Amino acid sequence: SFAGTTAPVVIEKNAWLATGCTILEGVHVGEGAVVACGAVVVKDVDPYTVVGGIPAKQISNRNENVDYKLIMPSILH
Repeated sequence: SFAGTTAPVVIEKNAWLATGCTILEGVHVGEGAVVACGAVVVKDVDPYTVVGGIPAKQISNRNENVDYKLIMPSILH
């Protein structure tokens, strides 16, 4: 049988997924986490961590006091 399985992918707020990364089924990317360019994420990513590589591994931690500020006016009204 070639039946597939599916599971939801959860991306928490303030997480950043860089260009070309791949998130496999069932993975939970925690709040404020960063996934590097081209990374393949095969397991959950803890909040406020930076992961990269194939398969993705933790390479750094982030400051948990993230405060994003828009420095340009939004063109979407």
